[in-house]
Amino acid sequence: MSDLYSRTVTAHIFDSLVIYDYLARPAKIKPLVADGMPDVSSDFRVYTFRVQRGILFHDDPAFKGQPRELTAQDFVYAIKRYYDRAGKVRSLPHSRNISCSA
Repeated sequence: MSDLYSRTVTAHIFDSLVIYDYLARPAKIKPLVADGMPDVSSDFRVYTFRVQRGILFHDDPAFKGQPRELTAQDFVYAIKRYYDRAGKVRSLPHSRNISCSA
């Protein structure tokens, strides 16, 4: 999505791992779907997020009519899809390094 209107709508449909706390002074980032702030490696190249348990997708026919729990793999899929070079969407040089561990 590259147009303003689509980005405005999707921001209200999808939740992110973290969100800005605009009321804090100074503004800060706080967890939304993440279960706390990420663990950051000493070289600042690896950020490890943990996803809150119990967050469910809507009971859609794609999930055989049953709600499905959100997993870290859902975020990996979404990030890689966004930066998919085959789809000529965008380019992220290190997207192959985005991974998920259970």
